[in-house]
Amino acid sequence: MSDSSIDYLTEYMKVYSERKKAEMNKTRRVIVFFSGAGFGDFIHQNVMAAALTKPLHTSVLAVFKNHPPYREFIVECNPYIHAEIKAERDSDVTIPIDWFDIGVAAPIKCPDPIWKERQFGEPDLVLLPGMLRTDAARLSGLAEAPPLFRIPPEREEPLQKNLEQRKIAPGKWFACLHLTKTAEIESQLQMIRHITGKQGGRVVIIGKPETAALTEMKGVIDLRQIPDSLPEQAAAISSARYFIGGDSGPATLASAFMSPCAVTNVRRFADRVWNKGDVVLAKKIVETEERELGTREAYEKGYLDNPLPETMEYRDNTPDELIAVADHMYELTSGCDGWRPKADEIAAEKSAKLTFPFPMRDEPLVTFWE
Repeated sequence: MSDSSIDYLTEYMKVYSERKKAEMNKTRRVIVFFSGAGFGDFIHQNVMAAALTKPLHTSVLAVFKNHPPYREFIVECNPYIHAEIKAERDSDVTIPIDWFDIGVAAPIKCPDPIWKERQFGEPDLVLLPGMLRTDAARLSGLAEAPPLFRIPPEREEPLQKNLEQRKIAPGKWFACLHLTKTAEIESQLQMIRHITGKQGGRVVIIGKPETAALTEMKGVIDLRQIPDSLPEQAAAISSARYFIGGDSGPATLASAFMSPCAVTNVRRFADRVWNKGDVVLAKKIVETEERELGTREAYEKGYLDNPLPETMEYRDNTPDELIAVADHMYELTSGCDGWRPKADEIAAEKSAKLTFPFPMRDEPLVTFWE
């Protein structure tokens, strides 16, 4: 090869490398529409949007109806959202299609200046709710570099002071427990007594006010009866040594904060927990002739994704099973003697593209507890 050919090839590779780098660093304008059928679903949509856009260099606009009121707070906890447009509760229209007409004579223009400033009228990608239904535990690459939600910086200190006023001292560790309506309360009470007794910790109870009432217990702080306490409950989840709950919305929030998490009495899990080491303990599934399936077998047979056949039934986890999970979480988090420090974000490998359909993993990275 001649010297001139080598020089040409060198120059070509240099230009190619620079173009590829510029393409990787190009800001992609993404609009994501959130809906969600409930608390957990809305959080899961936020997590999926964050996971899909995290490897890209993006400017992300979230569009959602601001009802129920927890929605705005959840979006504020999602650091992968850079702007938001909220529709009021009774609004029938979230975004008019005319907003995407960027001509001077467009009949309707977005009243929010950020729309024009960031050129969202010419998006590179629009994510709709139906595109965010993939279970987080099954999305390839998500568990290796999961999105990490944060309490909004301007709200962090006031919420921490609120917790301290509830006698949740920063120098003492606590477990966060979501009492579920679908599990036998006495089994959960035995686990609570074990945590406050043998483990020597405190227990912060979260959830809706209408869930099972508790008599006053030493070492237990119940946040459920405090009006509008979701932000305070979220702050507790993010600072807890570990979280234990059912397969409902609070577990999804705990996973989003990367709090060490265990879900018990599970019927489904893949949109609730996904981080490495998170624990899944399914309800016992009784087949014919009194044969019980463990969590792993129930998962492999598809019973943690689909309704059970009529010939089968669920049985709650026993107190001993719940206590064993609590002890596992206690050992897993050894060295945490006070409020849990903020988790460190794991960087995702950068990319200039998004693949459809989304690549799926063969096996979730959670721990199936037997």
